[in-house]
Amino acid sequence: MEFAEFRGRVIQISFSSSNAMDQEIKSLREKLNKLRQQNACLVSQNHSLMTKIESVHFELTQSRTKVSMLESSQQHAANVPILEEQIINLEAEVSAQDKVLREAEEKLEQSQKMVIEKEQTLQKFQEECIKLKVDLLEQSKQGKRYVFLKQVIYFFVRGKNITYLKF
Repeated sequence: MEFAEFRGRVIQISFSSSNAMDQEIKSLREKLNKLRQQNACLVSQNHSLMTKIESVHFELTQSRTKVSMLESSQQHAANVPILEEQIINLEAEVSAQDKVLREAEEKLEQSQKMVIEKEQTLQKFQEECIKLKVDLLEQSKQGKRYVFLKQVIYFFVRGKNITYLKF
């Protein structure tokens, strides 16, 4: 009687012809050992392949991240000419507005000078008006009002200074 292992269990086998059976058992054990070696080799290859798959998956994820970043930078790069054109347009607009501002400042300065001149002229006319009123009062007292009024009218019509007129 002999014992053999089958699927993790030990079983008792009895053979009538021991030599032929021993030969067959030996052959089956050799096949079993070869299958175990092949199985161990396949398990090792399987672990190796799983490690390679994980590595390739990690590289793929990194590559996708890089592609995404490159696409993003390409989009930014594509926006650069548009932004440059906008900058050029804005600079031209600022330059034009600066020119308009300088012209407006020059006109303001000229207007301020003109206002000063007009104020001075107004001041002179007010002084002349006061003098005319004083002269009118004096001439009224002397009865020469008609002649003086002619001179005042002549002054305003011709725009000449009253001091040049003869009384």
